[in-house]
This record gives sequence, structure tokens and C-alpha cells, in this order.
Amino acid sequence: MDQCLLKFYDEVYQENYNCTKHFDYFSQDMDIKKVAYGSGRSCFLEIVTNVCSQKSLIYLDTKYHNLLDILTEYTSEDNCDSFHDEWMARQCQPKMNEFLKEAENPTGNVSLYDLCDNVADCWFEHCYFTGKQAQRLQKLKFFPTDCYSGLCHVNQDLTEALDEFCNMIEAKALEPETFYSCMVKILKSDANLEYDCVRAKNRGSNGTEITMADRAVFMVDKECTRTVMEGMCETTAMSTFDEDWEKQQNSARNQSQII
Repeated sequence: MDQCLLKFYDEVYQENYNCTKHFDYFSQDMDIKKVAYGSGRSCFLEIVTNVCSQKSLIYLDTKYHNLLDILTEYTSEDNCDSFHDEWMARQCQPKMNEFLKEAENPTGNVSLYDLCDNVADCWFEHCYFTGKQAQRLQKLKFFPTDCYSGLCHVNQDLTEALDEFCNMIEAKALEPETFYSCMVKILKSDANLEYDCVRAKNRGSNGTEITMADRAVFMVDKECTRTVMEGMCETTAMSTFDEDWEKQQNSARNQSQII
């Protein structure tokens, strides 16, 4: 049943079936969860029929109520070693899959840092930490080495790999902002249109706004560029502003000559 449930969780997370929108299969409230697997039994069975093995389907056909009890009944005496604990923690796997997929082949459409944070949040919710460990995880949002012993049914190697990757991403995010990374951020944001000098240059002769693709036109105005960067970027991006702006202008002129 392990692989079958993992596939079911993934289908629910991906919202591939409309019926899942009516039932909170991932709820932390066991009463709500029991309603989801009870009232939403037909939805559950529709999904597993398409994604699970015949052996799993035979089990579900005869022992569905056994599964329901395991998924929805928790006692503090479980000590993180019951099937309930294991399958609750496995609900985080779709988020982990999303993180690993983006990490392996970055699309740029979503922040790896945010995905990593989502996995940490999910594991925190499902893994029954001690009070002291929970407070620390809430603060850090990443898994410190001395808290690994509190994790329930999460592979040790996987947690260490995730921790290392998350720390790397966090360190990257904390690197000093440069002139060029600042410009990329500005051009990706609508916030630059809030500046008068940008809006003035983003108007056509008929007074209508030109397309967002032409926002970079303000960069030919040195003082406008300085104003926007001072408002939207860190001071480190401005440390060699005059030199960096000239380099950027020279590069733009050279590219226009080639074209």
C-alpha cells in the first residue's frame, strides 16, 4: 500500500481530479480527515483504481476500513513508529518531489527557497516534534543537524541532503546584491512603474502606456536609473554605480551596432 498511497497523495496534491477539491485528505484534524476518507471514499477509489497495483486494489476492496483507521487514529503512545505516523509524513512527499524536480531542472518559474520552505513546513506539521524542537524549527524553517532525531519516518539521508541544499539556496539568497542582479530584479517587477521618471519614459506620443516589454527604456537615463535602484535595491548594488552604469551603456551600444 505504500506506493499506492504515495501515488494517491501526488494526484491530490496536483489536483488532477476535480473530486479531491471537496475533501481535505491532508487535514491535520483527524475528525476532518475521517470525513474526507469516509464521504470521499468514491473519489479515493476512483484515483487509486487508475494509479495503484492490482494487489493494492484487492486490499482496499476488502480492508478499506482498516486503512481508514490507520490514517485517522493517532495516539501519543505511537512514538513516531506507527503506520499512522509513517503515512502522515508521506503526505509531504509530493512537495518534496516538486522541490527536487525544480532543483534538478530549474525553470525559474518558482523560487527553490520557497519550495524548500514548503517541505520544511510540511515535515514540521506531520512529524510530531518535541516542544523544544518545534520552536526551533518554526524559527529556522530548516532542519538543524541536532534535530534530526525528532523526525518521524523521514529518510535520514534525504533530510541531510535537503538540509544541505536548503542552506546553499539560503546562502545564495543572502549574497550581496550587485548592480546587475538589481537590474534584473527591477525589470522583472511592476514596482518600477511607480517612479515618475519611469512612467514618463513609458508613454507613447498619444499618451497611452506602452507595453511592459519596453520598460527597460528608462535605463538610458542615468539619474532615473539611480533613483529606481536606490528605492528598490540594496546599498551594495550602488557601491560602484557610475562605473557599472557606463559599462552597461557601452554594452548596449555595442549590441545595437552588431544588430
